[in-house]
Amino acid sequence: PELVPETVNEGYLSIPVKPYEIPYRSLLPKYEECTNLIVPICISSSNLAYSSFRMEPQYMIAGHAAGLAAAIACQENLELHRIPINKLQSKLVLQNQIISFDESPNGYFEKNNTVIVDDDMTRFVEKDGAWGMSEDPNMGRHDITFLYSNPKENAKITYRPHLPKTGKYKVYGWWPKSKNAASNIKIVIATSRDQKEIEVNQRTTGNKWVFLGTYELEKGQNNEVRFANLNTDGNVFADAFKFEYVD
Repeated sequence: PELVPETVNEGYLSIPVKPYEIPYRSLLPKYEECTNLIVPICISSSNLAYSSFRMEPQYMIAGHAAGLAAAIACQENLELHRIPINKLQSKLVLQNQIISFDESPNGYFEKNNTVIVDDDMTRFVEKDGAWGMSEDPNMGRHDITFLYSNPKENAKITYRPHLPKTGKYKVYGWWPKSKNAASNIKIVIATSRDQKEIEVNQRTTGNKWVFLGTYELEKGQNNEVRFANLNTDGNVFADAFKFEYVD
């Protein structure tokens, strides 16, 4: 038979993971092997960890740290393994790199007075039931992925943002707009003291930030945005929510 050229995908790994810290030692060879080499791309890791690391943002983060480390080593006439890590970390923080979840629990997703929680941020999102995940580039998604559920199978989801202070927040939701989406989704916005319910129509709204109202929310992770596909008249989408401090 005639041979037909084709391309075969022998493997595809696309699994959202929790954000993680990158240790400085992963940029260095063993001390006894070499003391003047730092490599921010070919890091010391397992092949699975490297499949997550090998993206441009991580390369830039590691390159930034490597450049500063090399400068400190030259200034203080030290081997790269012997530089003061506290000094390196302090300089990175001054230059706006995020190095600790204790000091910056939302990482890149907190800017000025605004916090965003996306569907794949497993530290802040709890899902139950039959949710599917999509990377459909033709949908108006907020980030890489969004979740969807069919009303024939029960599904619910809860977002718990980590807010920097107590006060009034404008709350926005983002989801793909679809003719197959539900028009009667009940969204509950709750604190430890109170809760309010609103109805949204994902059939006619979406593909942008949709304003859901202004609410008195609490500092920390005591607030919830939750909804389910119970008694809805179409598919339910879960993507992202934004919390903008106003007072």
